[in-house]
Amino acid sequence: MSTADVEKAAPEIEMVEYGDEGFIVEDAPVNLSDVIRSVPNFVSSSHYDDYETIDWIRDTILARRQKDLFKKGSGRAFAGRFKMLLYKSQGWLLLFLIAVAVAVIASIMNVSVEYVVDTRFGYCSTAFFLSRKLCCRLSESDVLFDTCDAWHNWAKIVHLETNEIVAYIVNWFFYVVISIIYAGLSAFMVKNLIRWAAGSGIPEVKVILGGFVIKMFNSWQSLVVKVTGLVLSVGSGLSIGKEGPMIYIASATAEIISSLFH
Repeated sequence: MSTADVEKAAPEIEMVEYGDEGFIVEDAPVNLSDVIRSVPNFVSSSHYDDYETIDWIRDTILARRQKDLFKKGSGRAFAGRFKMLLYKSQGWLLLFLIAVAVAVIASIMNVSVEYVVDTRFGYCSTAFFLSRKLCCRLSESDVLFDTCDAWHNWAKIVHLETNEIVAYIVNWFFYVVISIIYAGLSAFMVKNLIRWAAGSGIPEVKVILGGFVIKMFNSWQSLVVKVTGLVLSVGSGLSIGKEGPMIYIASATAEIISSLFH
């Protein structure tokens, strides 16, 4: 529903701008509820097709009507006022949940990248899921974390550590092969599962902020592939960073959590 549709529904109303209390018409506020009731099925849903421009007027009126209906359903009793307080505070709750979720994802990514990087050199004999630093810190060895007995390089794993030259070649071979596997797996996931996970995601976020709808871009499927692919790509040694994609990860996390409040 565009501005022209509203003007057709109420041709005698000349809208200048939208304020907190409604459409400002010749220095006098117009109640949105009256405008909504004057147009049958003014807003049926907030559904948009792919790459469709967001109708800000329609969504604003939909949000106002939803708030009005919530007020009427809450009543004036203590329970109703408490529900209204929760309704008004959900914005702050949403920001808190988004911040916590993004921080948790970032922490998981940092730990996972450290582990993936270390697997190119060997693995922990006491607990294979530990990185080299954690493995040696938790072991009984008092030597430096990169040479502790609990951490086994690939030459030692395949029992070819007796000769230094052979051990160097074996470690180099496993380093290259595992790096290629990680990078190839990351590319395979993006190409065959969710192609929106490719790149940093910053240009697409700018497009969305400009008022366009891109379906599946901020979906949980894209987020999972993005995080997994980023961990594998950075862990494989590719010359990329986590800072740019974190903008997309925050955007996707915000949209996923926001959908729970609809």
